[in-house]
Amino acid sequence: MCALRYALLKWKIKMKLTEEQKRDLAADMERGRLAAIAAQNAVNEHDKKRSDEINSSSMTDQTVSHGPMRFIEPVTEQTYEDRLADAFPDVEPGARPLGARILVQLKKAESKTTKSGIVLVKETTDAEKFNNMVGKVVAIGPLAFRKRDSMEQWPEGAWCAVGDYIRVPKWGGDRWEVPYGSSDDRAIFVVMNDHEVIAAVTGDPLAMKAVY
Repeated sequence: MCALRYALLKWKIKMKLTEEQKRDLAADMERGRLAAIAAQNAVNEHDKKRSDEINSSSMTDQTVSHGPMRFIEPVTEQTYEDRLADAFPDVEPGARPLGARILVQLKKAESKTTKSGIVLVKETTDAEKFNNMVGKVVAIGPLAFRKRDSMEQWPEGAWCAVGDYIRVPKWGGDRWEVPYGSSDDRAIFVVMNDHEVIAAVTGDPLAMKAVY
């Protein structure tokens, strides 16, 4: 309405008017222009207020949807102990080593979705899974790290103990999976000869990544 009035006044001013009439029309035009600006400012203020209300409401909920937008609860940072328990879950292997063999639980491959929300492709998780050489000693056979004929312990002593983290050969040994938790979770175990232990892990077992 204000814009129409402004256009009408602009058209009338082109007509032959007295100086007084021109001044009156010019004043009306200015008032119309100011009224149009005020109306637009009111619309902008209303839109801004509505936007602030939506943003304020979304911050009070853990997960809130507003049309195409979705606000997700931030991922909580895991402690080192939680990460270690996730890499070596407490799962019953279903077997025990005999003779001079040891039972080792291999480090679990990284989850399909990282803590930062990045989804790993299946090829990445499978490559980590089958190339992993870091494990945790679960059980030791009665002849492990001993002379086979006399049962005397090796002169250098046992190479590892239950609970130690070690490096194992990439291939070999008797390996199997045990499902647990969700349908995608698998714990991997391997039974191997005592002399096949490659090294004792003296650093962080979680920091060691497979090379492939």
